[in-house]
Amino acid sequence: MEYVLVSDDCHDCCYVLNALSLLELPYKKLSLHELNLSMLSSSIATFVCNNIESQHAQKIHELVNAAQKKVISWGKIDTLHDSWSAAIHLLSMPFNKYELKKTLSLFERNFDNTELLNSKVFEKLVGNSDKIRAIKSIIMQVSQSDTTVLILGQSGTGKDIVASCIHQLSDRKSHQFVPINCGAIPGELIESELFGHEKGAFTGAMARRAGRFEMAKGGTLFLDEIGDMPLQMQVKLLRVIQDRKIERVGGNTTIDVDVRLIAATNKNLEQMVTKHKFREDLYYRLNVFPIELPSLSERKDDIPLIIDYHLDKIYERLKHRVLFTDQAISYLCDYQWPGNIRELQNFLERMVILYPDHVIDTNKLCLRCK
Repeated sequence: MEYVLVSDDCHDCCYVLNALSLLELPYKKLSLHELNLSMLSSSIATFVCNNIESQHAQKIHELVNAAQKKVISWGKIDTLHDSWSAAIHLLSMPFNKYELKKTLSLFERNFDNTELLNSKVFEKLVGNSDKIRAIKSIIMQVSQSDTTVLILGQSGTGKDIVASCIHQLSDRKSHQFVPINCGAIPGELIESELFGHEKGAFTGAMARRAGRFEMAKGGTLFLDEIGDMPLQMQVKLLRVIQDRKIERVGGNTTIDVDVRLIAATNKNLEQMVTKHKFREDLYYRLNVFPIELPSLSERKDDIPLIIDYHLDKIYERLKHRVLFTDQAISYLCDYQWPGNIRELQNFLERMVILYPDHVIDTNKLCLRCK
């Protein structure tokens, strides 16, 4: 990606030039005359200054339209808004280098996949690193089928978010997305949770109750922490996956189920199979389309964007925020984050509570109660 500034030497252009240089991004600065003589490729984003005369703005609009390029504009150049309203992003001044990088990354991603930029489905899947962009691409591909997906990754990497994205992009999005944490439900109750029960099936079963499979009819059933499911229950789940039929606990009526299965785990299921702690046949039934999520330490470039996103969410609840210095951001990017995004989110909320509306430098950072 190459960034071109169309400039008449205003202060805004100088600011952005310095920012691009600081971020070590390739750029060119063209005069209006040079722009008219240039044959710009579709891989170039053009920045338009706010005080270019209207007749020149019209010429730029024609060139952009002919070259199929995107424009980032600040100021009010109405002629540029007619046919490019979805592509134009108004930059407010001033902004820091992380905000600039976030803005530029959105437009760079737009060249790769317009649908990714416009889709709100990926709002919670924050990041623009190569790893995350690859994950988003995979999500868009697998969402178009009913293939069973197995999401792998450490705790706190966002496996539930990925599962939700797959559902929202699928043909089943108008039906329910039903999650169940297989590790949080006692073994003697999980069968009832999944398949439902009839009245009087066991002590306390005062009425008939639908299970998660029935709740998810036509939609998606998300089996989180599948590695914690008891072996006895794994046998019953395997049969349901094979037959696409269930029976409520205490009942004898067969019920057809139409669900898309997504499973997730932070455990190594292959090792569990070799140790006879997870059924091999169930593993292969689930592992049709694996998606492995990177840890936060594997995508450090995304950390400033993730910080911005979660600080905004925290502000909606607590009505306070914090601002980190460049040194503090650098320190946070270098930290390993063993708890991944969940740990980062908790850390940010702790900082907002301790230092509401303050600027945070490295001496105030409290990582793992340091």
